[in-house]
Amino acid sequence: MKTRLQLRRYGVVLLLFILILQACTKPETERDDKPVAISLPANIETITVFDEHRNLVAEHTASNEIEVLLESLMNAKPSYIGDPEYSGARYTLELASPKNKLVLELNDLTATASTDVSAKVYLTLPGEERARAWSLTSEWTQLLLDPAGEQAEPVIKLTLDEVNDSVTLAANRAIDKSSLEEALHSTIFIQPPVGDASSVYKLNWTDPRRVVIIFPHLPEGSAAEFKLEGIMTMAGEDFQVHSPSESMLIKIHQGIAWSGLQWLDPEGQIVREHAFHTAASIMPASSAPQDSEIIIYNLDVPAYRLDLVSGNVEDIMSKEIAIAAERAVNVNDYGMAYLFSYSGTKERYYIAEGWKSVYRAEGNGIERQEVYTTDRLIYGMAASPDGKHAAILADSSGSLGPYADLVIINADGGLVAEFKEAAYSGHSDGWHFIYPVRWNDNETIEVPIVGGPDEAFFRGKATFHYKKGLQKKEGIKTLSAADSAILRASIDGWSETDIYRMLPRSEEAGERFAAVSLGGGLGSWLIDREEQQARKLGSGPVIAWTPKGEIVYWHSTERKSVDYIAID
Repeated sequence: MKTRLQLRRYGVVLLLFILILQACTKPETERDDKPVAISLPANIETITVFDEHRNLVAEHTASNEIEVLLESLMNAKPSYIGDPEYSGARYTLELASPKNKLVLELNDLTATASTDVSAKVYLTLPGEERARAWSLTSEWTQLLLDPAGEQAEPVIKLTLDEVNDSVTLAANRAIDKSSLEEALHSTIFIQPPVGDASSVYKLNWTDPRRVVIIFPHLPEGSAAEFKLEGIMTMAGEDFQVHSPSESMLIKIHQGIAWSGLQWLDPEGQIVREHAFHTAASIMPASSAPQDSEIIIYNLDVPAYRLDLVSGNVEDIMSKEIAIAAERAVNVNDYGMAYLFSYSGTKERYYIAEGWKSVYRAEGNGIERQEVYTTDRLIYGMAASPDGKHAAILADSSGSLGPYADLVIINADGGLVAEFKEAAYSGHSDGWHFIYPVRWNDNETIEVPIVGGPDEAFFRGKATFHYKKGLQKKEGIKTLSAADSAILRASIDGWSETDIYRMLPRSEEAGERFAAVSLGGGLGSWLIDREEQQARKLGSGPVIAWTPKGEIVYWHSTERKSVDYIAID
């Protein structure tokens, strides 16, 4: 099993330049390492830049641009080659004169967490066996790679590095340092709070256009939040800030960045973990009793089927489905354009694609057939255990309201039954969420009842017979008074209204433990009735118990959240 330490990017992706790797083959004492300038050919007429795949990036033929680029190269400061060397974007530079050509290797560190240099060029000098390095500024790199960027509006691009607990700012103008310092000082907040928030970070300027904000003193398990508003150029212009996060609020979490599933055994040891860094939601693979497989849907296209017992993972997106998903017009509020549900044997499954079409697929999914279409967006879907039917929850109102109709189709798409406003999940119109739906057997289906016009806090389910209609409504499992007391003793200010899901162990495994998913950012907890205490599991929901008595749950050091969408 790979450890999280193996996820570190620093020094893992090395520059694959043969000359650089030779730097480790001989002792430094065998070479006079006094600073040496780069010797450039006379009368250089073109500077051509290629990426690592030999694709043309830029070609400079204008004498004024070449003059500026060469002047910086001649005045470049000697640098060092690390062991391992920090790796950024790699390029090859060809400087051509009528008689000679000089080839340099460029390591653009602009978007990395490098705190002492913005870029390096490498060259092996005549008579030497190993490469030397020289440092250059991000302004030089910008002129080399994108000269038009100098004429654009003032922009700062952010790179968040959760592995190194840093934020890198790279601008196309010199940054007014005082405006950045004021933005940080006035907005930074540490959660949980610390006395002096400004003591946890440090600014490392590599040149006037680039700075790395590092957080070497964040308390364990804490997070820094801040906004970069009001930052100005040295000329007094306002910067636009382009951030990879969805909002202007920037967050850095202490520790190694990791998000995924963990397995905790009955002795309290983590026995397995699997990273899913772009996961958005998790659902059961089928309605079959004792099925140990789940599906992880991602913010990008892949979807994975994971066996919680064996740990085996399978990418279930065929090339055709992936292409269709990328082109889908209808994408829900999880960023998804498709939904899978398998029969108990996994030999047949159904795909809701674009939220208006349902396909049936057999075996490996190469052959699939569209069997059902609707003019209303689909909220949820589940295949019957025998694969002969599919239950579909579709928007009742046409405006993505809280009610969903239950539609039962056969394997050929024929309508078997329809029950109006069968499911309810309280939310405002216009939100396209996923509703769980589950077959108890090959004839009865469970759908969610969450809230309601008269019972805002009700959480439960309704059971329908696929031909006879509504059979019953019931609430979800709730905590006993004893379990609630254990949680209250362990979590300050905990309220029973915060419980989302309660998952006791199977009767065969005994009644000592129960796992719960809590709201309010409290994550998941394990209740030990014998020891009369509760243990924090992860930052996200509990998923399932395995036959070995292991509890599987979501955890993210980055506070990335996922939803587990299921009916127990």
